[in-house]
Amino acid sequence: MSYASRRGSAEREHAYRALVERMRALVVAHVPAGARVLVVSRGDGSLLRLRGREGAHFPQSPTGLYAGHHPADGVEAVADLERLCADGAEHLAIPATALWWLDHYPELRVRLEEHGERLAEEPDTGVVYALRPAGAGQPRASRDELEAARTAPQVGALLRALLPDDADPVVLVGRTAAAVDVGSRRCWRLPAPGPDVTVLEVLARAEAACRDGARYVVLVNDDDPARRLDGRLRRRLEESLRPVFAQRLAEAFEVESTRERLARA
Repeated sequence: MSYASRRGSAEREHAYRALVERMRALVVAHVPAGARVLVVSRGDGSLLRLRGREGAHFPQSPTGLYAGHHPADGVEAVADLERLCADGAEHLAIPATALWWLDHYPELRVRLEEHGERLAEEPDTGVVYALRPAGAGQPRASRDELEAARTAPQVGALLRALLPDDADPVVLVGRTAAAVDVGSRRCWRLPAPGPDVTVLEVLARAEAACRDGARYVVLVNDDDPARRLDGRLRRRLEESLRPVFAQRLAEAFEVESTRERLARA
């Protein structure tokens, strides 16, 4: 590669990185902290670092990764958007490098203009939409309800795969514990520590359930790392119970009998 080519490539990269910084600043200036923001990212994770806002690729795969391609047409773009809105997405950010989407996908443009709200636009940076206009529509599901819809089926599948004996009672601890399907198991469902219940109170209730016959204690974590369970729960359970498995959304501990504990020692 010639010197001129290398210099041109470096200049384009510098200009793009400057655009990324401006786009992130535009989102932070107009979207409230804690909101979930879809970004037409073309797979660039740096566009998702939004200082207290939850950035996500658009379009994306069922696992949340970049889909790897643009929508086939405007109908598909709108269908993808509505699916993610139902899953909790609240805003859409389109960088200047992707503003052609609004012409190429007219159905998407109409959806955003008629059922959204343009919050900010800078031609050399991009545009930010709220996916519903202020005050419009029916009440939105709570964040915990959306989280439960997204993660509870995965946690239920983990329990069926890794704790296969339905005769073993289980304690579930977490914000979305109430939504996890445990089949015919006897089950105690405890809240996550928070303003209304302390870590020690949750532990005391879990210990009481164990004395009452629970075989496993399962910590059910949110998909959002910032909302994971208090680490003191895990540390206290590790002191008295046997770890069984640790996955992203759930960690299980087994209550051992005195005979089992002595045999393991």
